Amino acid sequence: MTPVLAVDVDGVRFHLNTADKEISRIVFIYGLYDRPLMHAAFEGLRRLGGSAGFEGRLLLDVGANIGTTTLTACAHFGAGGAVAFEPDPTNLRFLGMNLSENDLGDRVRVHAAAVSNVAATLELERSSDNAGDHRVRAPGAQGRAGDVVAVAAVTIDDMIGSEALDPLEIGAVWLDVQGHEGHALAGARRLLETGPPIVVEYWPHGLRGAEGLELFDEVVASHYERLIDLGRPQDGPAGFDPQPISALGEIAERYGGPNDHTDLLLVPPSLNG
Repeated sequence: MTPVLAVDVDGVRFHLNTADKEISRIVFIYGLYDRPLMHAAFEGLRRLGGSAGFEGRLLLDVGANIGTTTLTACAHFGAGGAVAFEPDPTNLRFLGMNLSENDLGDRVRVHAAAVSNVAATLELERSSDNAGDHRVRAPGAQGRAGDVVAVAAVTIDDMIGSEALDPLEIGAVWLDVQGHEGHALAGARRLLETGPPIVVEYWPHGLRGAEGLELFDEVVASHYERLIDLGRPQDGPAGFDPQPISALGEIAERYGGPNDHTDLLLVPPSLNG
């Protein structure tokens, strides 16, 4: 089988990794991977009086993979570009091809790094067949056996401090880093102070394994008051009633199994009414 397959889906051309049995396979079969979730997120914001798209502002894409979220945002939701972070060398190669193929090279700033609460060299545990399941191993946490590579990690706070990232340019944040979300948010407090909408995967089992569940809850509760549980697109239409951040404990119980997860929309404080 060819290692790379090009496919045109929903006005976007993707180069897909045929060794990837998850995201690349889903894009090939069903089309844009993130389009239903992005639609649900902006519909939730619109109902609260917020924007129904990026309106020319940037996507902050943390865990960019091969560019599914970035290309979706630019092609269908009005993003002026993106700031993308991806640590895996193979994903980065495909991300670069996809940005070039869609003439986005000058609109997307790519950082070959993981996002964490420390600027350091960390270990990335790589899945052999799921390019979306590479995991940053937090210092001291027990990891999976298998292919492990050293990767650079940065903090969003440091990026803002060095003026490599302007938080006022960001229209929305997309965060999916396989259990490392608590650490990534803990290193992004300066960004959180500006209150952008954030769509984040919430996988309690993975967060616990990375020793980041309590950290996630603490950081989110210190900056946001409400959230919307968007569920998973394959589970049907999302509900759009905001819940208080204190509902995180109940949500963690609801999605308590090893493979249970959801996507949360952290509602900007400016839309609290």
